[in-house]
Amino acid sequence: MKTMAKDYLQQILTGLEKSDDFESSVFQPKTEKTHPVQVRESTYNTLKKLSFEQGIKIVDLVDIMLQYALDSHEFDK
Repeated sequence: MKTMAKDYLQQILTGLEKSDDFESSVFQPKTEKTHPVQVRESTYNTLKKLSFEQGIKIVDLVDIMLQYALDSHEFDK
């Protein structure tokens, strides 16, 4: 068995053994719920490139950008 697969299986077994400890369970969601959003292909490619360059996930990059736009009060009535 490959090392990565073996490590992953060991992680699952460890999580199952600690089923009463939800903080360390491998099955416990550790992130906030997300929703799909449609973007144009060119915008997606730019986001993908930026996320790679910054070393962060696209969902985190989009969240940062949207939060910045919302905090700018440009969209306030």
